[in-house]
Amino acid sequence: MLVDGIERDLDLVDIEDIKEFSILKDAAATAVYGVRGANGVVLVTTRGGIVGKPQINIKFEAGMVQPTKIPDMVDAVQFAEMYNAAAGYDFYSKKDIQTFRDGSDPDLHPNIDWVDRLYKDYSFNQRVNVNISGGGSTAKYYISGGFYNEDGLFKADNMKEYNTSVFYRRFNFRSNVEVQLHKYTKLNVNLATTFERKNEPGSSATGANGIWGYALKTAANAFPDVYSNGYLAGPASGQGENPYALLTQTGYREIFYNTAQSLFVLTQDLGDWVTKGLTVSIKGSFDAKNENNLSRTKTSPQWLATGRNEAGELEFNQTKIGEENLTYKQTNKGYRSVYFEAVANWARTFGKHDLSAMFLFQQSQKNYVGESANNSEKALPYRHQGIAGRITYNYDNRYFVEGNFGYNGSENFSPNHRSPWGTSSRTKNSSHRSATWSAWSSSKPPTVWWATTRSAATAVSSTTKP
Repeated sequence: MLVDGIERDLDLVDIEDIKEFSILKDAAATAVYGVRGANGVVLVTTRGGIVGKPQINIKFEAGMVQPTKIPDMVDAVQFAEMYNAAAGYDFYSKKDIQTFRDGSDPDLHPNIDWVDRLYKDYSFNQRVNVNISGGGSTAKYYISGGFYNEDGLFKADNMKEYNTSVFYRRFNFRSNVEVQLHKYTKLNVNLATTFERKNEPGSSATGANGIWGYALKTAANAFPDVYSNGYLAGPASGQGENPYALLTQTGYREIFYNTAQSLFVLTQDLGDWVTKGLTVSIKGSFDAKNENNLSRTKTSPQWLATGRNEAGELEFNQTKIGEENLTYKQTNKGYRSVYFEAVANWARTFGKHDLSAMFLFQQSQKNYVGESANNSEKALPYRHQGIAGRITYNYDNRYFVEGNFGYNGSENFSPNHRSPWGTSSRTKNSSHRSATWSAWSSSKPPTVWWATTRSAATAVSSTTKP
């Protein structure tokens, strides 16, 4: 996934900022991207400025979010009747079943649809984008700002001073500026930043042992969510969890994401100085992402009613001691990435003959920080280097021939298997060389022939810098 030629996450790009979206799948098109383009390449180009008066666009969208399908759960009466049928005797008496049905004793004969108790039928989202573009012969600009908000489907406990439900907020900003420094020199500066916040319940369990899992597998008559005296219900140890307690009584977690992206491209036309049709460009980028996790969690005291005393009062066993105050924990992780690229392009037309060539050198480095680099190996930088080239020819826009090659390496090689330029070392990876040739005619349905060569080597190295 390449955004403006840099490997980045697509979900950090506002849809209003996208100008072009292309997918490369064949060997000839992806050869210049090396081994990382083996499964195809997605190219995303963001919008730039246009010559003319400033144009301001404002867009607001609102939507509704609903579950695709929610199962219909059996109630306590159905559960008791089916349990008796399966057991072959009346484990639940007729009086018990009638009490489940009329709801006269919700403490000892609860009847709770846990899915309905925890989940809303629908939720809402909103998206706003404001962008302005314009410019003249010297400079063009595109500036965009956006906001996205989506509430989750969990219900919240209105008695709490904090929100344990799920929601997501995102602010994004982008500035793409193109400056004509000289008749033959152009500078592009693209800056983008994103601020995200996600809120979720304090319980970190997921899947079968999470909120959704227990909402599905907890019987409607197992226990109430909260007893009439205010005690929080909870099963005995090893007998499951109270789904309502997992959602609303375990505190909450906040996750903050901050992403900054920068791209600088300097393009020089050498047509009047070296040879016509020759341009060179230098591209550099620096990206950084920080993730800050704040957890304020607790385990609430829980009780299980065992019956009533002679006075009709509930009798309890405490199943979890718990605590009343929220505990606090903070963790941080993220990465820093640097990319450099130098490319030369040449294109000329001689009558009915069109020729073009491209040669590229690229190098990238990515460093993980914080919890993402929790051991000596992960703390080392991840590096890639490579060269690539392309030659194309067509006659009268009817017959086409194209050739590509790529030679890529990384720091994951032992000293004898690295690229000629040398990088740091790690363990286990492979080098990659590829070349493709294709030819076709536009006078009939295209028939493409290609030949591909690849070589790979695997080695184990130490973590010592060369």
